[in-house]
Amino acid sequence: MIETSLKEQAKHIENRKAELGFVGFDYVPVNAGGRRTPEKQALLRRIAESARERGEAPKFKANI
Repeated sequence: MIETSLKEQAKHIENRKAELGFVGFDYVPVNAGGRRTPEKQALLRRIAESARERGEAPKFKANI
């Protein structure tokens, strides 16, 4: 059995996040959306269209 301290584990996690391009705590992994229902996909499209009509970008990125 391999023992590790919480500090070592936290350092490993931070290093892995850096390798993946995640910085700090202000990131949200993008959901691939492969299991979304048609209703949810339609909702996300309406949200994106509404934001475009207001001249804004949607507050999130969604793979629709």
